[in-house]
Amino acid sequence: MKRLPVLFVLLWIGKFSIAQDSTKYVKKVKMVKQERQVCFNMTPLAAQFVPFNSINPLTTGPVNIGLKLFVNNVAYRFGAGVNLANFDDPNENIHLNIRNGIEIRKKINDKWNYSHGCDAVLSLGNLNLPGNTQANSDILIGVAPFWGVEYMIGKNLSISTETSLLIGISEGDFGATPRLQFIPPIALFLNIKH
Repeated sequence: MKRLPVLFVLLWIGKFSIAQDSTKYVKKVKMVKQERQVCFNMTPLAAQFVPFNSINPLTTGPVNIGLKLFVNNVAYRFGAGVNLANFDDPNENIHLNIRNGIEIRKKINDKWNYSHGCDAVLSLGNLNLPGNTQANSDILIGVAPFWGVEYMIGKNLSISTETSLLIGISEGDFGATPRLQFIPPIALFLNIKH
């Protein structure tokens, strides 16, 4: 009987010390959120409903379709735009544009996101921009830091646009020349998350 109070006190002290030490060993688990987005350049469709200052709806920027693979808020992204319809016509808008890069997305609020990153760019022909649509034999290799905004329409649907600064080397009729070109935010992308 004399040992019962001592045993009770030792158990109480042991329980208190174990409870304090166990919180030190709890590891914080960071949830990994994966997301895939398919991006469609919907400027030609939107131009049918809203006249964008009478520009050609086929000159919608370098990229027509893209794919983004997000892990948390960092994405690998790939995009391509192509028009190889008629090589014989010197006024034909002939181009093949490919981008490959990294995007970092930051949430502004529940509806708006901001993104930035950098792409490696390969362009054959032109960049499919207004005023830059004649066929040429330029080959461009470079990088393009970009900045964009995205508006969430729903849980799996959003629209976005972006601007970039193209820095590269262009090989054309005048030989290899450095190239620095601003690509305005003329493309409106529909992003579908799946």
